[in-house]
Amino acid sequence: EGRARGLARRGQGNAAIRFRLEEEGFAAEVVADALARLDPEADRARALVARRGRDPATARWLAAKGFDPEVVEDAMGGFAPEA
Repeated sequence: EGRARGLARRGQGNAAIRFRLEEEGFAAEVVADALARLDPEADRARALVARRGRDPATARWLAAKGFDPEVVEDAMGGFAPEA
């Protein structure tokens, strides 16, 4: 859980956190439990948008950081980067 929180504090989305933890050898169940204990991904994305600004660069950055595309679109107020 501590590792997941650290990655989330560094701006990682759930997909990136899941990938990193599984790559480091954590069991899928442990990873799922750690992700469930984090602040919701949508809340983290909105906070990052508030800090970085609502522009195409931020949308691309969130996508690259492993945030779900729907979460990015919601956090951007309907704007999402082209795939």
